[in-house]
Amino acid sequence: MAPKSVILSDIAEIEDGYAQDVLERHSALKTAHYFSKATIDTIRARIRAQPPGTAVHTLAIAGSLARMEASDQSDLDLIISLHPPGEGEDRPDPNPIMVWRDKLCADLELDPPNKNGVFQHPICRSHMATIAGRSGEPYEDVAKRILFLLESEWLYNQDNYDTLLLEIIDAYSEDVRRDPRKNFVFLLNDVVRFFRSLCVNYQFNKADTEDGKWPIRNVKLRHSRVLMYFSMVASIGALSRQHSEQKIDALKELIRMEPLRRLYVAYGLARDPGF
Repeated sequence: MAPKSVILSDIAEIEDGYAQDVLERHSALKTAHYFSKATIDTIRARIRAQPPGTAVHTLAIAGSLARMEASDQSDLDLIISLHPPGEGEDRPDPNPIMVWRDKLCADLELDPPNKNGVFQHPICRSHMATIAGRSGEPYEDVAKRILFLLESEWLYNQDNYDTLLLEIIDAYSEDVRRDPRKNFVFLLNDVVRFFRSLCVNYQFNKADTEDGKWPIRNVKLRHSRVLMYFSMVASIGALSRQHSEQKIDALKELIRMEPLRRLYVAYGLARDPGF
């Protein structure tokens, strides 16, 4: 069995070189990285001053801001997790929360999420963590959960965000917890399912997309979406060589990174100098 610190030490060593080595060599990446960080700090401050209400369990940001790839053209893609209703209680009414979100976007001069997209409606936290992979699960639920793993950052109630993130990872790690020689096949299959659904969704909605917007969506699908998806595939592949109990902890560290940095670290763990 590998020493306790080996995988996590390797991750820390590779990650330490990321900002100094990569950002300084790629000016566009550096500009987007610091713009995204500053914008997220601004959004957090505004939410602290005007919180969304007690029904909200946590708020996470997804999309280009969470990937640290944003520009002044980026919109505000929020994953809104609601507390589940108590026994005998009605589900929280999502409409006041959506009104609050739209006002937040207006105040920050950021575009709100697409009204037909996966970020339009809130989701109950129990749907995020406890029903992974169930038959007939709505595409919006699958997308929110996978994007929560692949490209999210907390905005409100960080402790709840961290707890939910760990619950989702634990739901996907049951086999590996029992036997570290196994791989994260459940997670891999659900990530593949999501990406295939995303491709089908893009193709299906092509006919209803304004001519000027389709080229942008197509570029996103072929580049940022592929990087987001493959960053997790590569991470699972890199961890397949590890057979110790720290394997799940290593996955948690990789999931907390934005996709491009996750891919960078995964290639480093695989000792692949070509990346």
